[in-house]
Formats: sequence, C-alpha cells, structure tokens
Amino acid sequence: MSSSANDPTLASPTLVSQGAAGLLNPTQTQTTPPSEQQSNQLSAGSEARLRTYFGGAQLNQADLSFDYQSFGRGYEALTGAVQQGQDARGQVKVIAAVNSDAITNQAPRYGLNPGSIDSNGRATPNSLLDAVAAQEVAQKITQSNPALQGMPREKQELVGEGAMLAAMPDSFTRTLSRASLNALNPNADPGYAAITQQTTDTLQRTLDASGNRNLNAGNLLREYDSFEQKNLPRFYGLPNANDSRAPYDAAFEEFFRSKGVQNPAQFMQNLQNNMSQDFQQAGRTVIADQIAQNQPQKRSDLPEQDPQFARLFDQARNGLQTIGAERLGVNGQTAIDNTAGVMANDGMRRNFDQFGTITQGGNGAVFGMKQDPNAHPGPYDYVAVNPKLAAEVPLERSEKNAHQFVQEQQTQQIARQREPQGMSMG
Repeated sequence: MSSSANDPTLASPTLVSQGAAGLLNPTQTQTTPPSEQQSNQLSAGSEARLRTYFGGAQLNQADLSFDYQSFGRGYEALTGAVQQGQDARGQVKVIAAVNSDAITNQAPRYGLNPGSIDSNGRATPNSLLDAVAAQEVAQKITQSNPALQGMPREKQELVGEGAMLAAMPDSFTRTLSRASLNALNPNADPGYAAITQQTTDTLQRTLDASGNRNLNAGNLLREYDSFEQKNLPRFYGLPNANDSRAPYDAAFEEFFRSKGVQNPAQFMQNLQNNMSQDFQQAGRTVIADQIAQNQPQKRSDLPEQDPQFARLFDQARNGLQTIGAERLGVNGQTAIDNTAGVMANDGMRRNFDQFGTITQGGNGAVFGMKQDPNAHPGPYDYVAVNPKLAAEVPLERSEKNAHQFVQEQQTQQIARQREPQGMSMG
C-alpha cells in the first residue's frame, strides 16, 4: 500500500491513534491542507533499526515515510498521529504524521533535541522528531502491512513505543509520564494498557536490581502522575548555570529520592537502559507472534478440505467480502476468512449444500441463507454468526471441526449398516 501523504486527492483523514502527549481519543476529523503535507524519511539509523525490528514483514521505502506538519484544529498538543482516509479513487491510505510545532514546544522540558528535516528529507538522528516519527511509522506499518493485519491497538501502541525508545532512549521519561497517567486512569484510553504494563514490569525489575524490593512499581507509577502535576512547574526554569538537568529529569530524581532510592541519577540511567531494551524486545515479540498467526498453516498439517466445506467457505467468503470488513466490524482478510470458516462449518452441520445468499442484519449479525430470498419463498433455513466473535476463530480450527464432523457422520453410517436386521414372523 502506498503511504505517500503528499497526495492532494487525500480527503479528510481521521486520526485513529496518537503520540505520547496531548488529547486522548480524538474523535473529530483532522484535515491537513495539501500545501502542508510533505512525505519525509526517518534518519538512516532509525530506518535500519525499523527494518530489523519488523523482520519477517516486507517493507518498502514508502512504508517508512512520514508527514512533517502542524495538526491544528484542536490537536496542537499531539506530537504524532496515525491518520486514515480515502483518496479520490476510494483507496484507504494510512499515514504517519508528525506535529513539528508540538515537538518543538515539548522537547526542552525533556532535555531533548527537537530535530529538523535535512535537505534530503530525512529527520535529524537522535532527535525527538526522529523518535516520534519512528513511533508513528511503526504504528502505520502495524495497520497497513498485510503480514500484521489484526493486531489489537494496545499492541500497536507497544510496538510504536519500542520503536521510539530504540531511536531515542532518552525519551523514556515521556513513556513513564504517559504510563503513569494511564495507570491512574486506565479507562481513559485502554489502548495504552500494554505500554503501562510493560513500564510497570520494567520499573519493578529496575527497583529490585537496585535493592529497592520493598517498593511496588504499580503503586509508584500511580503516584508519579500526581507528583508531576503538582511539582513539575517548579523545575521549568531548568537548565540553568547551577543545574544542567531538564525539568522532567529533575522531577524524576526528586520523586524517587523521596521514595528512598539512594542514587536516583544512577537509577534513572538504569531505568532508561532497561526500558529501551524491554520495550524493543516486547515489540519484536508482538510482531513475530502476529506474523506467525497470519501465516497460513501448511496444507500438509491439515486434513484435506472437504468439498462441501470448501464450497460453503468460498460462498461465505465472497459474500463477506461484498459486505466489506468495515461494515462487518473486522480487520483485514484474515478476519473475513475466519468468519467464513465458522459459517461454512455451521452450514455443514445444518446439512447445507450451498449458501443461497450472505446478508447482514441490522444488529451486525451475518446470515448465511440456504435459500436465496429472491428466488424462493420463505420460510428460510439459515446460520447466523457474530463476525467480531467469529473473526477470532482460526480458519484451521473450522476446517478441522468440519473434517471431524464428516468422520463422525461416516462412523455413524457404518454403525447403522452393521446393526442386525429385524426378523420377520410368518
């Protein structure tokens, strides 16, 4: 899929995920004028890391592009976002966008280099711009690459955070702040649950290694947000001639010192290293698991597909594809195939030779009808499935269930044939 975002035909892309700072769960539509849309590339180092990070998923240069722009219209605080929209040809485009204004405003508080775009269209290495771009590009890839279809949003966010911390480990205090806010208000945006859990796990590991086993990472994380809100403004004058620390670094050290950590500066360095390593490893695991899940199982490992199942499956899949993944509420071709497999298995058990039609009801359920209502009067025989639930059932399981059903039917038929015949009395 092309992700070039300077296409003037792109109409009203919608924010579907956002970066580390600012508004949660934006619901309005964000439209960027064509004059502000510029397709750019990550730094060479970040691009190489992402290619390794997504090993197993084929990436092209367009996959690694991002937009450098100002969001505006209520999204000024967002440092980055993944946008989705349709071009004039009706094709969906997924775009990684980076908010240059928000990055410039936010970087000093974290003591980070904001970065810029060089004459070759690449982001400055080891800059917040490059890190946020890597984060959003990674999430764009999880949404647009066929090998990664079906990945839940919280795992997409985890993958993105790993990419950001790989590009710039110093940005870990941003991750800590966001995880702290989510730990305090987990229902505000459940999409950050995996980031919060990984931060908690890494924080506890670092506490234990520093001899602070008496401290509970979950409790500290929930307290950290309140501490920041109350105390961070005191450090906004930093750095100065007497203190070279950034405001967020100073707040971090004071918080953990107040909790009994003896050397908070060293603890901060250890946590930074651990978070960068742990998030990257967690992201790689999520990517590998999703690729493995989406790979079709070798036919030699499955029973030969029953002709009746194959016929019903093809009819169900064609009908579901006509309805479309968006109306079905599912994500990608794998989800459609899984749903078709459930319908085919159910149809076999109802002794359907074929589906006359596949249609969707008003409540979202999908009906596989034995008779075509346009050709036959009622009543009708049908199977009904919830596509969101059926999409979670692997096609291989439905194939095996259908094969087992056929074997059971054959066994019962043989048993009936072997039953002794009744004797006639003359």
